[in-house]
Amino acid sequence: MMGRAIEVMELMADEKMEYPFNNFVCSSVIAGFCRIGKPELGVEFFEKAKISGALRPNLVTYTALVHALCKLGRVDEVGNLFRAMEEEEGLAFDVVFFYLLGLGLSQGRFCNGGF
Repeated sequence: MMGRAIEVMELMADEKMEYPFNNFVCSSVIAGFCRIGKPELGVEFFEKAKISGALRPNLVTYTALVHALCKLGRVDEVGNLFRAMEEEEGLAFDVVFFYLLGLGLSQGRFCNGGF
């Protein structure tokens, strides 16, 4: 099953294909890869989809991406993403975003005694 998910991800992100990406699909794929313990594939999928220009991420998409990055321990990228979301995209953060950010940081042992 995992092999099939990766195959679908690669097919959808292929520059020659014109699949209709939307925020729901992208967020679901990222979150799905996190659930099966492969957050790096979710991050890779996001990067390919954004580079192709087929995706304009929203708060839900970024929340799934932040969760994946925290699971990978890539907290420095989370900080950069946080600033980009606010400054470039003009997105307002919600309680789910902050919950997953806090959860990811605490599970990654990036804060002492938090949560």
